[in-house]
Amino acid sequence: MSIVILGASGILGSYLTTYLANQDLQVIPIFRSEDFSKLRQTYYKSRNISTIINCVALTNVDFCEKNINKAFNSNANYVKKILSEIWEPNINFVQISTDQVYSGPGPHSEKDTSPLNVYGLTKLIGEEYSKELNPTILRINYLAKSSNKSKLSFTDWLFNSLIKEKKM
Repeated sequence: MSIVILGASGILGSYLTTYLANQDLQVIPIFRSEDFSKLRQTYYKSRNISTIINCVALTNVDFCEKNINKAFNSNANYVKKILSEIWEPNINFVQISTDQVYSGPGPHSEKDTSPLNVYGLTKLIGEEYSKELNPTILRINYLAKSSNKSKLSFTDWLFNSLIKEKKM
């Protein structure tokens, strides 16, 4: 059985792809730039896909606030497009979401959402779209050093700001 990683070149997707491949699992990385053509080709060539993990997201909170349409397209509409490409009802679909669907001090009830920002709202809408497949939804807060120098993470920014003694 194969695991498809959507957004395999992103910060989380690249780590997850490497980790799962090192566990001797058959991993099929799909990059955002490949859109859905590779998912279609992969599905038709090999119907042994057991799991699809969606790591695609526009996660820069400030950018999402200024670019609502781009945030919506990346974090919500992308999920809807994925669903149109999945024909197997028994596939395991994992939707990576965010803890920013909650506000205020926790703990929070899973059903008691109140997004903090556009990013959280668009990820919550993506969750709703994914429910068509009875998914596993993971609301995470992921911090890591980026393995791609052209895509710096929040952790990279924080580290670089501290090293350069920038005011934050």
